[in-house]
Amino acid sequence: MIEINFNRFFFLLFIVFSSKQILIYNEETIVLLCFIAFIYSFYSQFSDSIKDMLDERNILLEKSLQNFLDLEETFLTELYQEHKKRIKDKDFLLWLSSKLVTFLKEINDAHEKNLEIKNYNLTYNKLQSSARSQNILQEKLQTTIALSFRKTVLEEYQNNATNKLKSTILKQALQLA
Repeated sequence: MIEINFNRFFFLLFIVFSSKQILIYNEETIVLLCFIAFIYSFYSQFSDSIKDMLDERNILLEKSLQNFLDLEETFLTELYQEHKKRIKDKDFLLWLSSKLVTFLKEINDAHEKNLEIKNYNLTYNKLQSSARSQNILQEKLQTTIALSFRKTVLEEYQNNATNKLKSTILKQALQLA
């Protein structure tokens, strides 16, 4: 098999095109040829070192990216765990608030019942003392009326001169008393 050396092939092709005047040399062509020669010589001399430098840079970027991805995964895992804790805390607080509301309602109901009982007892005691006072006042009134009536009857009895009238008034007073 014939191994084709591309460098030699292009160089011979260039010489043939130049000798047959297919390739005409002007400013643009010379600048293009110089640029191509520069690129070719630069690539042939420094291609390995540039490749090694770019490979090292690639490895550094891959490590940096992997480190970033690891940190991001760690952060997201911690964030998820914190989120789960917050949800548990929220659920606990909701449960606790419902228990506190129930407890406070029970305390309020017990307090209202105590107030009702105290109000009932106070009202009952006031009514009993009022009833006792009323009974005492009624007894005093009856006593006062009875004494006044006797006094009036006695005064009428003494003021009236007739015996017949005195005996009638006396009978009436005895019947009422």
